[in-house]
Amino acid sequence: MKFDNIKEKFVEIYELIMDVEFTENASMSNCAEWDSLKQVALIAEIEDKIDLEIEFEDILEMTSVKKILGIFKKKCE
Repeated sequence: MKFDNIKEKFVEIYELIMDVEFTENASMSNCAEWDSLKQVALIAEIEDKIDLEIEFEDILEMTSVKKILGIFKKKCE
């Protein structure tokens, strides 16, 4: 799957789970809606809807939109 397609699906998932408008600057530290429960839901939806298996080490790093997109980009190379 191409990175642009993954990013498009991720934006939809992010907005659905967080119930806020997508922004590339969002992170667990600056988005009040992004708590640990929503983090788990976000990862589960990514794996389900994007059909992308995420390594445990990557899950630990997925604390911001920029980091998540970086992981996606790496998986598309």
